[in-house]
Amino acid sequence: MGPASSCVTSSGCSRNDKCQKLANNGGHPLSGTVSCKECKGSKKCQKFGTGSALTCGCTVSGSLTETEQVVKAKQVVEAERAEEVEQAVEDAQSEGAVSEMGPASSCVTSSGCSRNDKCQKLANNGGHPLSGTVSCKECKGSKKCQKFGTGKAFTCGCTAR
Repeated sequence: MGPASSCVTSSGCSRNDKCQKLANNGGHPLSGTVSCKECKGSKKCQKFGTGSALTCGCTVSGSLTETEQVVKAKQVVEAERAEEVEQAVEDAQSEGAVSEMGPASSCVTSSGCSRNDKCQKLANNGGHPLSGTVSCKECKGSKKCQKFGTGKAFTCGCTAR
């Protein structure tokens, strides 16, 4: 599925985030992640394993346990989809259609994302990052400061027009 979403408090784990699978009502983490909307119990924001990052986690029902074959099949499909998206971005860049590309601006809070910063394109009101960036003044909704992908940096993001 992908890495569990970062959080600061349990209220930071929303329906569209990725949650670490937990057993015993948060007693110990299981391997893999699920979409937080598939959680059986409440969502928790806690530290798993080594490092200092807090991530979302939740108790999952027995019906959500997946075999290794199913997980591998999903990973293959996701990898193929990612390759297609990367190819589309490369094609657009080669045609000069994406002239405003660049890294998203770093932030600490949402108020740190101003008009002249670069924002990560988002879908589902911040629930899903899209490839590419835009100038934050072209944002359709409010600007958000959140963590995308790997690493510890928080960057600006918004729903693009």
